[in-house]
Amino acid sequence: MELEARLRTFAAFARRRSFSAAARELRISQPAVSKHIADVEREAGVKLAVRGDRCHRVL
Repeated sequence: MELEARLRTFAAFARRRSFSAAARELRISQPAVSKHIADVEREAGVKLAVRGDRCHRVL
């Protein structure tokens, strides 16, 4: 997966603060959004998002 696509996904998540809303915006699946963000976090070596039951935050 290309870094640019993963960063675009993270930006959509940061705007929407929702995996599902980011997925709808980008027209990809919600699991793909989760994977892109996890990939960016792993590559950066830091947590970028806090996942909650109903609320997600960008760090």
